Amino acid sequence: MAHRFYLAMIRRAIMHAVNVPVGTIPVYQDAEEMLAKGKVIIEMSEEKVWRAVGKRFRDA
Repeated sequence: MAHRFYLAMIRRAIMHAVNVPVGTIPVYQDAEEMLAKGKVIIEMSEEKVWRAVGKRFRDA
């Protein structure tokens, strides 16, 4: 999904452009993907949530 790529790219650009801590909410992007697939957010698995958190740590 192209929009997922752009969100990640924008997030990384912001984090690298500023000299202050930037927090992101890891599940926003994954929740949006669930909704785009016609699923409800509560169906997101615990594993998917932790993968999202891990990815954001690696991006930082």
